[in-house]
Amino acid sequence: MMKKLLYILTVVVGLAACEDTIPGYLVTSNAGYTVDSLVVRAELEIESVNPTWDLYISFGYTPEQLEAWGIQQYIKGDDYYRATKMQPWVGTPIEGVRGTNPIQFSFEEIKLIENGDVNSFLNNATVRGNGTIEIPFDNDVVPGRYLVSLEISNEGYTQIVNDVFTVIVEEPVVEPAE
Repeated sequence: MMKKLLYILTVVVGLAACEDTIPGYLVTSNAGYTVDSLVVRAELEIESVNPTWDLYISFGYTPEQLEAWGIQQYIKGDDYYRATKMQPWVGTPIEGVRGTNPIQFSFEEIKLIENGDVNSFLNNATVRGNGTIEIPFDNDVVPGRYLVSLEISNEGYTQIVNDVFTVIVEEPVVEPAE
């Protein structure tokens, strides 16, 4: 009798051990970006006028004097290093996502807010492992405003964070023909 009871207990414990449990956890209820948009500029500011140059010229100094002092008329603009290194356009990492690693991010849905083309966006944009959205320096994304929803997943869990990031791809400035 004791052997039968021990055998039944072993079988019951063995079957209970076979129950599939999902490891880890994933919490996205507070997911978001501190800076929730990215502007991809069409016209880069590679060089800009040096305000110090203009100031000294207004004081009556000559360009030759300023050059002799090492003051240049033009300085490196905001996009100088982006253009010379072909650095991609990069947003900020997502915040408020907790869970068991590894956590994967992918595009769930791209909505057009204004103009644009979803396929051109998806053919160029990527999501890094920390939720950072990236557009390559040399891209062919159609200008427009794109609203991004992300799928966040890990082993056993998948959650959607809707309308969490905006990518604005600027239209190039077209000079009027003379």
